[in-house]
Amino acid sequence: MTNSNMFRELLNGENGASIRKGIETSSVSALDAEARANNWDKVFSNLDEIIEDRTYAAGSPTYANNGLHGVEFFDATVAAMIKSYAGIFAIERSMEQPNASLPFMNLYGVKTGEKITPNIGPSLTFTEADGYVKKNITVVGGTPFLLDVPGTGEAIPAIGITPGTVKLTHTDNNGDVVTLTDNGAGYLVGPAGVITAGTVEYGLDNQTGNLPVITVNFVADGTVVVEFVQETPQKLNEKIKPELEYYSASTNPVIVPYEINQVANLSAKKALGMDMRGMTLTQITDEYTKIINKKTVDGVESSAKSKNEATIDVSAFTIATSDYRTMLESFMSQLRSIDTVMAKKTEKSVNVSAFLVSLRLGDIFSQLELVTSKWVPNKDISYVDDIIGYFDGIPVVRSKFVDDASGTVYQGYAIHKTKEGQLAPLMRGMFLPLTNMDEVGSFDNPLLKSGGIFSYEGVSTLTKDLTVGFQVKIKSASGVGSVIA
Repeated sequence: MTNSNMFRELLNGENGASIRKGIETSSVSALDAEARANNWDKVFSNLDEIIEDRTYAAGSPTYANNGLHGVEFFDATVAAMIKSYAGIFAIERSMEQPNASLPFMNLYGVKTGEKITPNIGPSLTFTEADGYVKKNITVVGGTPFLLDVPGTGEAIPAIGITPGTVKLTHTDNNGDVVTLTDNGAGYLVGPAGVITAGTVEYGLDNQTGNLPVITVNFVADGTVVVEFVQETPQKLNEKIKPELEYYSASTNPVIVPYEINQVANLSAKKALGMDMRGMTLTQITDEYTKIINKKTVDGVESSAKSKNEATIDVSAFTIATSDYRTMLESFMSQLRSIDTVMAKKTEKSVNVSAFLVSLRLGDIFSQLELVTSKWVPNKDISYVDDIIGYFDGIPVVRSKFVDDASGTVYQGYAIHKTKEGQLAPLMRGMFLPLTNMDEVGSFDNPLLKSGGIFSYEGVSTLTKDLTVGFQVKIKSASGVGSVIA
């Protein structure tokens, strides 16, 4: 039976429900879990083709004659797939070769060559080419100023102003802000006492020589932002064209060597009843999972533009019982600001789908259980590096690989992965799952064998716009208000 068929039978067999549940736990949605399973199916198919190229004593593609049995590598791979949190932060894709590309599309301007609408990130729209005009001007109180065509004052285009679109935002030297708009009939309206005169000549009838002019006399010194829409744009909008581009992904061997003594294995089985192969399987799974998780953490950190794009400040709170509970509530409330930071970077409706936090910050998340039912702890945690719980349905992963900025500034990262699993900060490219290297003996010790396992995979950064590095500031550990000693 091929590895690909074994994987399908495992998902659909007697133990399939628990396997699928494990995959869904480390995915952002059922669609994402299904996509991941399909890609793992393809990866095992790659392994089957590799097996056909290998020579075995039994004359058939089986691992039975070489070190650890193939089924053990298969089970270790599936177990690590479930236990690793890579799927929370990365899209997983099978690759047909060690280096590959993932296509995406950007829109560019034909004339300027500028990127108008990127795959992810702010778009370059709403410019003067669309008829929208915005000017910043310094004004002197009591002195009329003209916003007119070239010749005198501040120049505006000779094309007419659309009635009802004029907006003047005046900020005086004391910081007071007022807004004026036109009434569509040639007059500026706003709070009393701000201006002594304000008119708009829209200049729509250019054949009679009427050109657009805004005349206004502010009472106070300050600055004014003038905005309006032209009756006709100065030029045609920039034509746009799609360009297919590619995210690059590469894989490399992940190797875990081992050494076995055949007499020691036999002794352990006979005298102690220990299954050395089963124990080896557990250790392989643990080591492989830790390697994957470390690569994922490094990838998330590198995908953040900075570590402090958002700050949660709870340094004013003490460890007093009531004050500490208030601190947790403030922390929980300020978490929402991270969504805003991410939305500004992308201009799309995105929100946090997972948190990656340091050990100390993970402790603060865990204590949310004291103040809210939105925190659900993970009762099946198996590592220090693991999902410690869910805040309002969002998984929180704690990792010893995330370093705090200091003893009073704790580090975290928030990411967004789309529900269907099509875009995330990272891509985990997979060429081969766990497989074994041929064992070699030693003439110095014929009972000693050396071998190892390897996989072919890699974690690549796709975008820096879906990761927000944030820091939580607490009171000094040496002060009365230490949150965590």
